[in-house]
Amino acid sequence: MFPVGIIIMLTDYGRQFLWTTSIFLALQSVILILALRHLANLRSVLISACLIFDLSFVIELIGVRYSFPFGAYSYTYTLYPLIKGAPPTIAFAWFAVTASSFLIAKLFLGNANAFVISFVSAVLILATDILLEPFASFANGFWLWEGGKVPIQNFASWFGIGFVFSLIMEKFIKWDEEKIKNKKLFIIPVIVFSMNVLNFSVINMVSGYFLFTFIGLALVGAEMLLIINIGNNEA
Repeated sequence: MFPVGIIIMLTDYGRQFLWTTSIFLALQSVILILALRHLANLRSVLISACLIFDLSFVIELIGVRYSFPFGAYSYTYTLYPLIKGAPPTIAFAWFAVTASSFLIAKLFLGNANAFVISFVSAVLILATDILLEPFASFANGFWLWEGGKVPIQNFASWFGIGFVFSLIMEKFIKWDEEKIKNKKLFIIPVIVFSMNVLNFSVINMVSGYFLFTFIGLALVGAEMLLIINIGNNEA
């Protein structure tokens, strides 16, 4: 669906199929859960996933109603259906972004403490949101910001929530200590993360959102260089 999705978003005819984004997000979550089960106890993976699904949807319900913690925004019917103004599909997006970012941090910083891993993961989640906002709001109209501008508090909230969700994964998931040493088992989350970054960046650049793209990619690049360097030094 990834290359087809880019074509859909770049053509007037294809935009009628933007609703397939919900399927794409659900598939990403399922794929990441299947990847996680090879690294950890399945029950603990499902518990952490359910916590992130439930908490993220509740946060979105509060967000669209009270303009907190992200700022004033509203969802369109592209991510149908909506429940009290928020699409349940958005919970898949939160899990996919969190799980892929967290597992990249875990890949390089597996011996670090939970707070360090969660902080690094939260930075990658923030970078993803910087790329996501113009892609989702301005280019594709999944949600709309009041006044047409993304408030700074949105990015602060993404970092904070991303940190908490990453901490949930680190604390609740029972890892297989032998399997997490096998870097080949992390290839799926790396692919998912890279696919999303490329997807957002291509659409943003074509749509003319160069500043968001530059900042997001620069932050991803800087963070990756840092954690790879730290990981190599620890090894």
